[in-house]
Parts: sequence; structure tokens; C-alpha cells
Amino acid sequence: MNSTANTDSSSLADPTTSTYAPRAARFDWSWPALAAFIMVAAFAMGTDRGREVVSSALDRVSHATVPQALGQTVMQDRVLIATSNLQKQRNVMLTMSPRGLEPLLARSVAEANALIPRFSAQIRYVVIDENLPEASAMAKSLRKSLPANRVIMLKASSRPEDVGRLLVGSL
Repeated sequence: MNSTANTDSSSLADPTTSTYAPRAARFDWSWPALAAFIMVAAFAMGTDRGREVVSSALDRVSHATVPQALGQTVMQDRVLIATSNLQKQRNVMLTMSPRGLEPLLARSVAEANALIPRFSAQIRYVVIDENLPEASAMAKSLRKSLPANRVIMLKASSRPEDVGRLLVGSL
């Protein structure tokens, strides 16, 4: 019989032959090391402090391996813009968007009031056009829930091209 085709089971278990391959060479622990590891892990899991340490270590590993966008919902800061004048609305958006504020658009006080409960935790600024009916009552009620400097009234006499400058002065 050919010597290269020897498939005797004793030669596979012999580490001196070239055909020996350990099953888990990467995790080839001796039994005392494995027993010591299991005892330490069992002791750590058996105590409250050990559970905290193991839990925080696992959290750190998961935070390092899981992308942050998948693990958390990002809350976007928003600006509520209540005006029926499209040019003013556009200028407010052009001024506030580069500052990281996503616009919520309302063409009336009723529309703005409908948006407020849904986005109340995210609204950082409210810009109200004084030309809207009931705008002053809305501003007064919003100043109770937001800091006064976060509710900005656009004067009826303000021109659309001046809105950006007025807002930057108010921020």
C-alpha cells in the first residue's frame, strides 16, 4: 500500500506527524486553567458587584460594536415657524437650518397648535408672524412653557429680507 495514503487513525492523533491538527488550537486551554476561569466567572456572577462589573463590561463591548445610530434614537432640535408669508418662512428656514434646527412649518395658529403636542420635547425656538390672527395669544401661552427668549415674534412691519438679520440678533 502507498505510504502517502496512510489514513490510520493513530497517525491523526499523533502530534509528531504532519497530519495532526488540533481542533481548537486558538482556545487550547489546559483543564486547570479552564477550571480556574470558570470558578472566577462563577464567583463574579454570584456577587452583586461582580454582576455589575460583568454587565458594564458587556455594555462597553456592545457600544463599541453596535453603531450608535442603531442603538439610539436621535432627537432633532426643531424650530416652529408660524407664518402665512412664504418669503418670511423661507428666510426663517435659511437662517435657522444651518444652526442645526429642523423647521416645523405652520401657516396658521391652529396648525401650529396641532404640531406643538407632537414635537414639544424637540421644539427649541418658535417664530411667530405677528400678521397671523391670534399670534399674540399663542406667543403668550408659549412663553409659559419655553424661555421667553425662545419665542420670537416677527413684527407685522418687518420685511421678509430683514427676517434673517432680526433672527440672528435674537439668537
